[in-house]
Amino acid sequence: MYNNYIMAIFFINKINIMQSLDNILKSIPWVDISKLYEKFGDNTAKDTIYALDGVNVNVGDAYSAIAGNICRATYNNSSFVKVQDLTNWNFRGPRAMSLEWLPEWYTLTTVNDWIWTKVWLTASAKTFELSAYDVIAMLSSDITRYGWMPLVFTNVLDVQSLWSDIYSDTFKSAVLLQKWLYKVAKLLWLVVFNGETAELSNFVWSENDNAILKYNWSGTMQWVYHPEKMILWDKIQDWDIVISLKENGFRSNWISSVRKALKQRFGEQWFDKPEAQRYIRLAAEPSVLYDKFLNYLNGWTTQDFEKIVDVHGIVHLSGWAFKWKFFDDLLSSRNLSADLTNLCELPEIMRLCAEWRGMNDEDIYETWNGWQGMIIIVSPNEVEKTLEFSKAYWIDAQVSWTIFSSNNPSISIKSAYSWKKIIYS
Repeated sequence: MYNNYIMAIFFINKINIMQSLDNILKSIPWVDISKLYEKFGDNTAKDTIYALDGVNVNVGDAYSAIAGNICRATYNNSSFVKVQDLTNWNFRGPRAMSLEWLPEWYTLTTVNDWIWTKVWLTASAKTFELSAYDVIAMLSSDITRYGWMPLVFTNVLDVQSLWSDIYSDTFKSAVLLQKWLYKVAKLLWLVVFNGETAELSNFVWSENDNAILKYNWSGTMQWVYHPEKMILWDKIQDWDIVISLKENGFRSNWISSVRKALKQRFGEQWFDKPEAQRYIRLAAEPSVLYDKFLNYLNGWTTQDFEKIVDVHGIVHLSGWAFKWKFFDDLLSSRNLSADLTNLCELPEIMRLCAEWRGMNDEDIYETWNGWQGMIIIVSPNEVEKTLEFSKAYWIDAQVSWTIFSSNNPSISIKSAYSWKKIIYS
């Protein structure tokens, strides 16, 4: 089983040395490097009108060919998705899919999202690989919280430029995005059905003008859900237990406050300061992927689709964290209160950014996740089992305390910043 935490620590501490294109591509199925060089290695399109106007079609086609093969390499990831590839091994052309082996009465849905300005952190840290975790996490966690299972991912990558040839660091950085999308999809049993890449010149930008790759990344996820697996918070009751699922960083929300903190500590050109690089890498930490663990608890990947744990509620703390998503959306309308006295300790980078930004305890827990990316609510007799399976999926989980009925609903948080008690009512 893949360990999100260990791999994340490896990446933020590594010295990012740009690899050769051969090394980046050699582990991706169906990417024929010799044919890639033969067809796209020269600059046959560099003197076309469109290239002179800012877009080298030859380089764009090379990238699309790589991305198309990466999609193909994921088509067998899920036993529930059957892809019919009608492209005749081209990156252009139609594809079709059907679903199978699912329980009766399942229904399809879809959701869209992107990773916002976190791309400016990964670009400055030169850890482009990590964006694959973020774009998948932004889409998957927002629907897994309702008990649905993600199956199929499509994406749109907008870049300022792929540069003039396939040997440039810009092109190779963009290829790293696709390579790690393949790896993350394999990890979560997702099918990457198709995608689109566009060079948009100065319509895509970064405050770091020297960034190797300037990009935006968004996507759409297709899901299945089933009436018996919906998690609608209607089962939450007195003395249910709140379990925090530990995150390693900020995920992809409210990064503007992180960038503001870095700017206030290191100046307007924070991204160029050598002394800031360690903190930029820490702030770019990839999102933890909880979905296989939660899908397993909900019975999507068990024999006969039987639930392992009857989860009463899940909250994705991606933004507007505890006050809005947990208290206003979940507790208040149900006359419930929560006492959270054992939340995760703040990571170094979150504590420092709060200090540099001048944030207080309330600011941290209203804006950021406080180092727990999701919280789940279970009955007391399901706690031990939930914690046991979290270890099997390499998810750090801890009991944060209880939920109880109240005529005056409130949420009490013992802040891990200054240990002050925060109360929302």
